Amino acid sequence: MAKSTIAGELGLDTQLSYGDTAETCTTELAGIVRIESPGGDTEKVDTTDMDTVNHKTAVSGELEDTDDIVAEVKYFKTQHNALIGLISAMKYFKIEFPDGSTEVYYGFLAGKPSVTAETQNILSGTIRIKVCDEPDFSAAG
Repeated sequence: MAKSTIAGELGLDTQLSYGDTAETCTTELAGIVRIESPGGDTEKVDTTDMDTVNHKTAVSGELEDTDDIVAEVKYFKTQHNALIGLISAMKYFKIEFPDGSTEVYYGFLAGKPSVTAETQNILSGTIRIKVCDEPDFSAAG
């Protein structure tokens, strides 16, 4: 995979980009240093109604709470306002891995990035993306 502009210039192999649709996630945002992909826990919900056999509690496991993506990233200072502009904005976020595979998530940036280091024109920090739908994974190739 050819290195993209931001990740390549920062010496990183994994890229984060975003867009308005899954197909248009081409706006580069940051290079990813480390990432925690979301899991997904199915919530156990106890329900009871008069139609339940013997009026017992029924358990439904249909609600799923997806976790957040937590990523340690590096980005240019010029990208900081773009990150701030994504707070609470529903977008598609694409993670491009070194082997060419991708994962696309629908969600929003949950809060301001926590900037932990600054060198010249590069910021390092952590971002949290609230995932609102199942990811779309594409294998390399």
